Amino acid sequence: MSKLETEWSDISGKLGNMKAYIRRRNSLEKIKHSNYPYLTIITLVFDALDNNGIPSDSDEIDRAVESEKRIAEVLEKQNDSYFVLSVTHNGVVDLFFFSANNLETDAVEELIYLAKPTINFDFTVLEDPKWEAYFNTRQ
Repeated sequence: MSKLETEWSDISGKLGNMKAYIRRRNSLEKIKHSNYPYLTIITLVFDALDNNGIPSDSDEIDRAVESEKRIAEVLEKQNDSYFVLSVTHNGVVDLFFFSANNLETDAVEELIYLAKPTINFDFTVLEDPKWEAYFNTRQ
């Protein structure tokens, strides 16, 4: 089974006062998390939003979904990463990747550009060896 052929769960709720939709990859509970201590969060930024901060333009949503797929494929294949969460809230989709490698900012940006995203993005790299961002989203 490839890294991308796994089971995901959908969770809806609120972050602060805003609606939020979370997709959480369930199949990663048993991997050795300490081998993947670096968290990269890639934020896809939407222009068209409804009153709840949720994307409202179907073309923009389609471009974000396609960009997410390509980014996940590149990071998982070229940076020994696992795509673990997708959180849609307040005008953005945050994509969470845990990696074995602590890449410099330029290297992360280069990988994202290899995926040819068609929506604006930003990113940050953090250390999270206990995978708190992942385990704090259990249903």
